[in-house]
Amino acid sequence: MHYVPMLELLRQHTTHFFINYFVKMSHRTHFLVGAGELEATEMQAPCTVLAKAYGCKLDAQDCSSNPHDFLAQTSIGSSMTMLYGDAARTHSEGISWLEALGNWKKPVSLLVKPLITGEMPGSAAAYLALCEKLSVPVVGIIQVGGKWEPNLRRRDGLPWLGLIPERVVNKDGSDKVTSLSEADQIDRVTYQINKILGQK
Repeated sequence: MHYVPMLELLRQHTTHFFINYFVKMSHRTHFLVGAGELEATEMQAPCTVLAKAYGCKLDAQDCSSNPHDFLAQTSIGSSMTMLYGDAARTHSEGISWLEALGNWKKPVSLLVKPLITGEMPGSAAAYLALCEKLSVPVVGIIQVGGKWEPNLRRRDGLPWLGLIPERVVNKDGSDKVTSLSEADQIDRVTYQINKILGQK
């Protein structure tokens, strides 16, 4: 039987307490956007993990919907919205989701899945540049799955928030942290998001 040291349990409890407290105090609606066209099934696991770490609800929205209609109904409070599909594609109303998020000044974190080779796709830098052009308040970029290479990510010069391992979420959508290292990775990402949101 594996026992987790008491100090480690205390550290985890304290970390999640402060993360949940400050996020709830910030009252920000945070959007999780795929950098490139990611399927809803590919985004569900990491988005579920983040929402549960914050203790807030997770909404899901298709990029084919009218962005202004949805944003006009978004309530004030600490919540996360998983935006799946191509957020850069222009809607029939003549505006893309990214442009609308920039107009409404909604904070966004970009989700990027590594290539089979382990390298990061060019969509990460491309989406970041487009967000900056459209005045979207980008919190940072989250790597979804794959191996985390901190030295390579620093050389990218992009605002990486860290890694969310896909396998910490099982198929029915409930969180299933399998190791302390994976819990630490989630803690780092949520801490970085909260720190940056507090500055915006």
